[in-house]
This record gives sequence, C-alpha cells and structure tokens, in this order.
Amino acid sequence: MTRETGRYEPGAFDVRGGSPRPTELARYLAGLAAAPAARHPALAAPGWWRHASRLHYPPARARRHPSGPCPGPIDAAVPRGV
Repeated sequence: MTRETGRYEPGAFDVRGGSPRPTELARYLAGLAAAPAARHPALAAPGWWRHASRLHYPPARARRHPSGPCPGPIDAAVPRGV
C-alpha cells in the first residue's frame, strides 16, 4: 500500500477482473454481520495483550502525574470479552 511493487493483494473484494468479486474474507464478514454470535473460536481466548508473555521486560511502575492520580487501570476502560 505504501509502494508499487507490481503485486496485488485483495481484501474483501478482488477487483482485478474489472468488477468486484467477493473473496473468502467477504463471505466471512457477511456471516459475522448476519449472525454476530457465530464467531471464530480464537475469539473465545484472551487477546495477546492480556498475556504476560507479551512483555519483554517487567512493567514500569506508574508515576504520579502532576495533574493527579489516574482514574483507574487501562483495562477498566475495555469492556469484558473484547
């Protein structure tokens, strides 16, 4: 997308033939839109950002900001199950 290399990678639609043709991704997205409860099995597991293995170094300690304390942990703003 940032440079022309002569290769085309289609997304939800392949437009190489002149008219858009749906790809497997388009069919998957249409299925999600039709039945949001039917999700991919990988979505049942916690995201990579919730695993301790995501860190190469121990987390830094929080420092007090001059404007006052933080209202709460970052995870408090993320709805459960996301």
